[in-house]
Amino acid sequence: MHEQLHADENLAVFLTIEDDGILRLEMVATSDTYDLSVPDEVVVAVEGEAVEVVVEDAAHAMAELGDASKFDEETFTVMLRVHEFFEGWDFGPEDEG
Repeated sequence: MHEQLHADENLAVFLTIEDDGILRLEMVATSDTYDLSVPDEVVVAVEGEAVEVVVEDAAHAMAELGDASKFDEETFTVMLRVHEFFEGWDFGPEDEG
């Protein structure tokens, strides 16, 4: 799975699941406005708890959110701050009613 959560002229954000079953948040700087390698300027939190952000280079960073299977059963919130950009998303099982 590779789902786009956000895209503008400066930043693209994707929710991904690879073959290893780990849910990840991937960030791609699409201009020079954001440098994703600056410490403390890229923050990801799941349910209010910060998770480690791994920086590939100034334009690419990723955070592991956890085992994707547990998110099929539970609702959860992911928050992202990249410099001045701030956004949050709610995820969870689809309502069946």
